[in-house]
Amino acid sequence: MSKNNIYLISGKQRFFLEQKIKKLIITFQNQSLDVVHYRMQKDADSDLEKELKVIPLLHKVIIVDQSEILLQKKKKELTFLNSYFQNPSPKISLYFFVENGLENNENFQLFQKYCSCETIVSLEKNDFFTYVAESFEKEGFQIEKKAIYHLLKETNYNLFFLHQEIKKLKLCQLEEKTITYPLVEKLNFFQTEDNLFHLINLFLNNNRIGAYELYQKFKKHKNNAFQILYQLTNKIKALLLVKNMVKQNYNQEKISQILKCSPAKAFLLTKEAQVFKNTQFLQASFLTLIELEYQSKIGSINLDTGLEFFFLGKNILPLS
Repeated sequence: MSKNNIYLISGKQRFFLEQKIKKLIITFQNQSLDVVHYRMQKDADSDLEKELKVIPLLHKVIIVDQSEILLQKKKKELTFLNSYFQNPSPKISLYFFVENGLENNENFQLFQKYCSCETIVSLEKNDFFTYVAESFEKEGFQIEKKAIYHLLKETNYNLFFLHQEIKKLKLCQLEEKTITYPLVEKLNFFQTEDNLFHLINLFLNNNRIGAYELYQKFKKHKNNAFQILYQLTNKIKALLLVKNMVKQNYNQEKISQILKCSPAKAFLLTKEAQVFKNTQFLQASFLTLIELEYQSKIGSINLDTGLEFFFLGKNILPLS
């Protein structure tokens, strides 16, 4: 630990910053420490100021994500932080996470003065092939070179999309341990509704920007907002149905019969349903999508705009 328990962790790629945050949260929670996680927004610094003024009885960890918003504030707006830096609480570990690009910022230099600094290694474009190959090989999988190149091309080197595809491929080939080009091509998430899981996953995990960007990519491939809405609504509905059937101890064969889908698809849906534990949030999203479809059909809302706001976590539906 640093002498002041204050850390500044920076990196070029949001994916690796979020991975680091998840690991820290798990580590500290396993140590039974109180962990407070802030996703910094324009006016959230007042909440952080209040948090720092409360001296905890036991050691507390405060993680401040998207700290670049803090760095872009006027110096006088960060007086409370400057004051805290000079007299930090020994019972608080404070972590700031920031994307690179603000190294010459005056506030960045202030943070550097008082924080233990760490830079997370990033991937250059030439590093991606090895990164993908090693992510499979370290778990005993074999993957064809052509399959890797296709995967990188279709995900456009986006680490969030790439990581989701890697997880899906490993899940599908858990027994065989072999990833071929035809398999990657077949499971490409812009060719099958099964992979709307990526979109839902980003949205439910509060990665609003990632969800919005993926929606733009879906638009580019499908060019039909109603089709995206229909598939997304059906996917969430299927997840809710599967969660209910799993509660009733239905096996994979029974689930595939009820949903009229292949056993492989039923298997994937079951795994996905287990990931999303917040049933209430799924239900709320499902109802929002139904209302969005209705409002767009009667001309109250532009569907494309409505979906963009939906993925950004904002509500533009008219009040009832």
